[in-house]
Amino acid sequence: MGSGAEWMSASGWSVFVGVNASMNSKRLARQLAQVALNRKVKVRRPSPQKLYWTANFYICQKTNCPAVLVENFFQDNKEDVEFLLSEEGKQCVTNILLEGITNYLKEYQRNM
Repeated sequence: MGSGAEWMSASGWSVFVGVNASMNSKRLARQLAQVALNRKVKVRRPSPQKLYWTANFYICQKTNCPAVLVENFFQDNKEDVEFLLSEEGKQCVTNILLEGITNYLKEYQRNM
């Protein structure tokens, strides 16, 4: 136990915003999570209604622009690692980020 040699059970994809996140950070997080859900990825979330987690991560707090932290599956979960190392997994993560950011930018432009 605790040696880091065993596989863990936590799995899936998730996105975080800062505690005092801007509305734009929350919009970006929602867009990314929605794309992941549309692609049938297991999205970890705090409740069925909320698509993103809130955390006091420095990287999400101390910015002058929208900021999120994306957790692309778990390196200590055997199935997640196998998926991430596969061509399908790499493409999936790339597409979630590309499509999610593109959707966010389209939404941002509509709201200007």
